[in-house]
Amino acid sequence: MMFNKPPRPPRMEDCANCGRPKSSEGRSSALEQLERKLGSVEYELRQHKLETNRQLMAKQHELDETIENLRLCKSNADDWRIRFEQSQKSLDETRQKEITLQRYLEHLPTSETNEQNRLELRHLRSENERLRDRVGRYQEEAGMLNQELNDKGKCLNSSKLREEMLSEELRKCQNELEKFADSNTAIKLQRELNSTLADKQQLQSDLDNAYKVHELLKKRLKMAEDKARNESVINFEKSSREEETIAALRRDLNDKDDMIGNLHMNIKELSSQRESVLKQNVVMENRIHELEALNTKEMSKLITSLLVQMTACSDEIKAIVKFCQQRALRKEPDLSLMLAARSSSPEGTLKENISIKVLEDRLQDIRALRREIDDLKDVICTQYAEEMGDNMVCNQQ
Repeated sequence: MMFNKPPRPPRMEDCANCGRPKSSEGRSSALEQLERKLGSVEYELRQHKLETNRQLMAKQHELDETIENLRLCKSNADDWRIRFEQSQKSLDETRQKEITLQRYLEHLPTSETNEQNRLELRHLRSENERLRDRVGRYQEEAGMLNQELNDKGKCLNSSKLREEMLSEELRKCQNELEKFADSNTAIKLQRELNSTLADKQQLQSDLDNAYKVHELLKKRLKMAEDKARNESVINFEKSSREEETIAALRRDLNDKDDMIGNLHMNIKELSSQRESVLKQNVVMENRIHELEALNTKEMSKLITSLLVQMTACSDEIKAIVKFCQQRALRKEPDLSLMLAARSSSPEGTLKENISIKVLEDRLQDIRALRREIDDLKDVICTQYAEEMGDNMVCNQQ
């Protein structure tokens, strides 16, 4: 706090024309000594104020630097917090992927399902072999029927040849019968002809029966061939479908094995990434705690330093106010207050524990100091008014 220098009181020699008696030499010398002391004290006070202002500017600069460092630390803490949130988000995505992979693995066929597929495949293969054996038997039966049909055909051909031969003999016999109609030979020939006709009818009946049997065998053979062919086609198609199904199952099984291998690799990679992210999160949390602790420590240190400096300034201003009050009341000033205020080091109280009680005491001291300053202002104004009145009286006289 800066005080304007009060006007110097008029010396006794200045009032010689006023008709007042002169002071003694001792009082004049004492006043001169006091003025010199006051001048030296005021000079020291100005120097002390300049030094205090310089220290305050330096402390303000340090405080600005500390605030800037705190701002940088806060910015770094925000960056680390953003990184931590990003890592947490990446960890959540990794966990979601892991859950998705686990769900997918749950829908994959198990070893029991694969064993059932193998058993079904073995059953289909045995069924295919059985159908092939059945087709082979049908083919053998069809071959036997073809052989029997060929034999019947040969028998039919021989019967036809015999019928033609008998027809030719019958024609010859009829011709001879016409020649020998009236003879006994004709009667014999008639008998032979009747016998031949009976044989012919019997052979014709046998031929018809053989032809019917041949047609029946032919139909049965055709039906057997059609049935065998249809069953062969069906079995071939079924076998083809089963082979395609088996191949597809094998490909699917191989793909699933490859996929399971890839999934295991992905799970291992995700586990390693998860561990890395967790480690980074731990490091980031520790770094954030360190930065927060550092910020708290720096702020506490700054508050302590500021409080100590304010206390020192308050003590010095209090000493100056006390000195000025004594000087204004024309009392002998106590220079020990000034020296004590200058000799006290503010750094010695840095280790003082700051509490609410300490802050309240400091606030009460500052309020009391302000009241003393107000009183000093009143005294200075009153003294200045009296001196101005005396000067006006001297000037009038």
